[in-house]
Amino acid sequence: MSGLDLRIELSPEQGMLQDAAARYMEKAYGFQERQRIVASGAELDEGKWQDYARMGWLGLPLPEAVGGSGGSALDLFLLAQAFGRSLAVEPYLATVVLGAMTVAAAGTDQQRARILPGVAAGRTLLGWACAEPDGGYDLVDVQTQARESGAGFALTGDKSVVLGAASAHHLVVSARTAGPRHGRTGVSLFLVDRCAPGVTLRPYRTIDGRRAAEVKLDGVRVGRNDVLGELHGAAAHIERARALGTITLLGEAVGCLEGALACTIEYHKNRQQFGKPLSSFQALRHRVADLYVAKEETRALCLLAAHAWTADDPGAAQAIAGAKAWVGQTGRHAAEEAVQLHGAIAITDEYVVGHYLKRIVAIDRMFGDTGTALDEYLELGQGFAGAPGEAQDSAASART
Repeated sequence: MSGLDLRIELSPEQGMLQDAAARYMEKAYGFQERQRIVASGAELDEGKWQDYARMGWLGLPLPEAVGGSGGSALDLFLLAQAFGRSLAVEPYLATVVLGAMTVAAAGTDQQRARILPGVAAGRTLLGWACAEPDGGYDLVDVQTQARESGAGFALTGDKSVVLGAASAHHLVVSARTAGPRHGRTGVSLFLVDRCAPGVTLRPYRTIDGRRAAEVKLDGVRVGRNDVLGELHGAAAHIERARALGTITLLGEAVGCLEGALACTIEYHKNRQQFGKPLSSFQALRHRVADLYVAKEETRALCLLAAHAWTADDPGAAQAIAGAKAWVGQTGRHAAEEAVQLHGAIAITDEYVVGHYLKRIVAIDRMFGDTGTALDEYLELGQGFAGAPGEAQDSAASART
């Protein structure tokens, strides 16, 4: 990781994307509007989803041949910052980043033509069904079985925390077609109709207001033309999706911290104590300054990770793991500090700052928690900013 190119300069197009996303989300996706969508029980607001399509966001990372823009991981990161500031609940991660980008990378020309134009146009939604109840954070620990049956396969097993499942038209499902449970080879990906016989969903709301589901597959029939990529060889595609999903979450985390800082500053300007605004008290000003520093440090590390992946830097995987661990520790602490700096009002559902903390907590637990990310960081290199013993101690502390 020490060899990463630290010179990051956004292109004019990326600057326009960043500005347009910030303007739209600020105008159309205020906190009260967000709470209205959450209270409705829907997984997304259809009108806003169509707005995303018109602005090119749903096709942002997809090939131009299917209606996309051919955007990069850094583009996704910049867009996700705006989603994070507004706490957007739409299943962009499941449909576009995990689902559609996997179809784009692994699918046949026919599969891409069948799925991706609909995603870019806002007509097709996807769910990502690759985690399992006993698999922890290891997405190639797969017990779901795909057994050959007639002209295709029959899928049987259980999937957990399936993002976007309730609204999805298709699920991207991992299943074992060969080898032992923990084997890297022998895992395959399938496109499954969410309404197919044998697919059962138990939807629920997550702590951050989004929707997920437990999915049971009971002899679900799929054809050979529903296999995504090479049979038995899906591990690399799953790991790539995990990396891109993590980069998107890092962008959201930065947006959450930007929002938490902004509402903390505004609160301290307006809240009076002893006849003076809270912002006049030096001790509180120092804590807000520390919050700003944590936000900027987090933004720099996460931006570096997104840039490294986009530049195909050999240190990209380690940069992503390091940024994910940083968000889980420093980012979460900063969000907790923002709550503390508001007092009791921060823990009410009607006030926004507590929702930023909930989203950071959820992000910390997706694709591996802080301890998992630190372990990955150490395995990928010795570039930890501190002594090796310090890194080991940090990893052990994060797991307890």
